[in-house]
Amino acid sequence: DEMPSIGIILCKSRDKTIVEYALRESNKPIGVGAYRMVTTLPKELEGELPAPEQIAKLLEGVD
Repeated sequence: DEMPSIGIILCKSRDKTIVEYALRESNKPIGVGAYRMVTTLPKELEGELPAPEQIAKLLEGVD
């Protein structure tokens, strides 16, 4: 059995890379009052976390 993912999920196939920040189905307190699913980083986090596209680009040469 796998526990729900918290953090960054990276999925890479031959022709596609998916990067997802995940806090889905977390059932333990982590100090977050609320969360929502978004397709881009909020402006206040842009300097703190790499954009999913940046992570995907870094993974282009990884098998």
